[in-house]
Amino acid sequence: MTYGDNVTDLRTAMTVLLKRHRILQPLGGPGIYTVPETTTVEERRAMGEQIQRYRYVVLSWCAAAIDTVAPYFMVGLVADKYNQPVSALMYRLEVTASGITAGYPAMEELATPHSNKLVETWRQAAKACVLSEIDLGPSATHLELDAGRGRVVLKDAADFVRGLVVLDARYSNVPGWQHLKSPRRLESSAEVASIFARWTESDLAVDRAGWRPTPAAIKGPALPGIGGVVQAQHNTLVDLCTAPPTAMNLRRIIHAQVRVAHEAGRHAAHAAPELVEPFLTRERTYQQLHIAARNLGGLIGSGGQAAAESANAAERLRRAPVSSTDDTASLHELARLFTGVDARIAATIGHGCSEKLYLVSTSSHTLGDVIDGIRPPAKHWVPATARVPFDLLPIVRDRLQPPPAATPVRQDSIVNRNDYDLTIASQPSMRRNHNPTL
Repeated sequence: MTYGDNVTDLRTAMTVLLKRHRILQPLGGPGIYTVPETTTVEERRAMGEQIQRYRYVVLSWCAAAIDTVAPYFMVGLVADKYNQPVSALMYRLEVTASGITAGYPAMEELATPHSNKLVETWRQAAKACVLSEIDLGPSATHLELDAGRGRVVLKDAADFVRGLVVLDARYSNVPGWQHLKSPRRLESSAEVASIFARWTESDLAVDRAGWRPTPAAIKGPALPGIGGVVQAQHNTLVDLCTAPPTAMNLRRIIHAQVRVAHEAGRHAAHAAPELVEPFLTRERTYQQLHIAARNLGGLIGSGGQAAAESANAAERLRRAPVSSTDDTASLHELARLFTGVDARIAATIGHGCSEKLYLVSTSSHTLGDVIDGIRPPAKHWVPATARVPFDLLPIVRDRLQPPPAATPVRQDSIVNRNDYDLTIASQPSMRRNHNPTL
């Protein structure tokens, strides 16, 4: 699930909670005279304690989200007025968390649906936070954060904090309810941070980012027709993502991809003419890569499975019957996999050269051993990053690396955010009727 999926679930649950009033009645307590009590005080106390544990999960997620994006807004002097909104909210969240005695709910409590609708809504909010935790933290790279994406995350977290403050005041009559510490100061800091996050353009492409499970190889016998080619190409991509190949296996993979692209162009001429030119262009690119990689060496890595699957894809496509319009979807899926394999090979070559996993054969000024009566110049191996004639990297940079794809903005996330903003704006602020210094 992406960041947008998890936060949309959290925002939906918070919107439902903010629209819920007379909290005792949904918990089975006294309300209007036509609705009798259905729970005891102790049962309502137990549900209130469970809600507080769920609330603590949401509050912790907000603190982790702000801590993750804070470096993008706190460069330079911390005392700078532009940095105060983020640092102030981080401090208020630390103070608030220190005054909460409710701990995290058990995993069974998070995974088990509750019979009460109000408690279940809180559980859904906490569940969304737990699923999104893997995207946060100082070492998180799944969101590909920058200042624009960071503003989206900052505003989301600040608005959720504002919602928690509103709900804290509304749950006063719940037995055993523990109020947040200094709620008016927390609300003020969250509102300022939310306004600060809207000062410049934000990047909603963060909704498409997030942790995804590593794809697994497709086991079993080869599928018939183009399906078997897609299967082998998918397995090639999976193995390339597992470990970098040795230089020998990398050359084998590149050579096989020349054949795969050539055969794919032949099949596309009958089933998907719009793919013929991209496939033939890819064939020419890999032909140049194969020539440029002829003097590439390096024994670190594996890649044997990727080389075998890449050869399988080429052979299966060569043997496959001429494609018809029924194979159009499979060829488009093959084109998608081509893009993934190209990006992975480009990243592998770049990483292998920068980390000196791949070496380049060069001629020395001295003579080597006699071979068939001829004494050629001595050969020695140097890192591919050295200043030696090496044509592979320019080809990778200019022709193999796919251009960055434009990430479309999710319209449902915009609607979801607008709905939550309207809901928050319609809530009475604690600071309008109370002393703001408290």
